[in-house]
Amino acid sequence: MIDFFEVIWLYDRSINPQKWKMQACLNYGTGWFLRVNTRDNIRPCVAISKAENDFLDHDSHVDCSINEIDEYEIQDALNRGGVIGTISYRYAPEILDALLSARFINQRDKDELKSIFEPYLW
Repeated sequence: MIDFFEVIWLYDRSINPQKWKMQACLNYGTGWFLRVNTRDNIRPCVAISKAENDFLDHDSHVDCSINEIDEYEIQDALNRGGVIGTISYRYAPEILDALLSARFINQRDKDELKSIFEPYLW
């Protein structure tokens, strides 16, 4: 099992070239994850600092587009390297705002995102 904002290395088949990428869990049950990137060049992104996220090698960005990951792939990643860190919850409001403003996420998923993020907003 993996919890909200916990980060694992997942093999990303949706990028070219395919490779291992850090991804942060939004919800294990739905398989929703967010990719962690070095640069802010894909879709809306939120900058996160190494100072507040000690698992990072450098300042990075959370790509605010939902990736749906199969349970088998999640379990494989957990067996390989496990959770490598957790994104600071301080970023939850900004990441949720970016997700809710994305035109490519439907309203039903946005409602679900509000529910997922609610315990982490202050």
